[in-house]
Amino acid sequence: MRTQSEHETVRIGRRIVEITNPEKLLFPNDGITKRQLVDYYRRIAPTMLPYLRGRPLVMERYPDGIYNPGFFEKNAPSYYPDWIEIVPLRKEGGTVRHVICRDAATLVYLANLAVITPHAWLSRFDKPEIPDQMIFDLDPSDGDFKAVCAAAKELHTFWFHSAVAPTSIKCARSPGRSRLDLPRAIPNT
Repeated sequence: MRTQSEHETVRIGRRIVEITNPEKLLFPNDGITKRQLVDYYRRIAPTMLPYLRGRPLVMERYPDGIYNPGFFEKNAPSYYPDWIEIVPLRKEGGTVRHVICRDAATLVYLANLAVITPHAWLSRFDKPEIPDQMIFDLDPSDGDFKAVCAAAKELHTFWFHSAVAPTSIKCARSPGRSRLDLPRAIPNT
């Protein structure tokens, strides 16, 4: 990384991504800066990208940190670089320009925009009406994470005895809460 006052640049493969305000605190209680979020997404890209590739994203952004109001962004602004894949998808009354994250550079670009959570569709952009996975989102209503773990074990036992096993079990941390997301591929019919 090369520092340039309030900006840094990161080279990822053939791409150079500018990081603005790298010292901005996004998780103030933990001291996590935008630079650290960028580094984290860059590090986990090989693990995360298979779950994002080919899927439209809804981006959960917290530009002023997680304790300030955030927002969901579906429509990719026109200022995104041309190397980021954007697909127009129909919606009632028009279209939405969704980001498709195919590479680590796109993931880092989104982290620079304080996309804390990229929510991937359950279907692919070329077949938006046909989901090919489902997610069991287990949230503790009373904060008892042990109950969530017990439910996950029950689902695992059920899946173990079924024809299609879950692709993974991931523990996700959203701003202010913990949960388990259990993605499961939907078999072709």
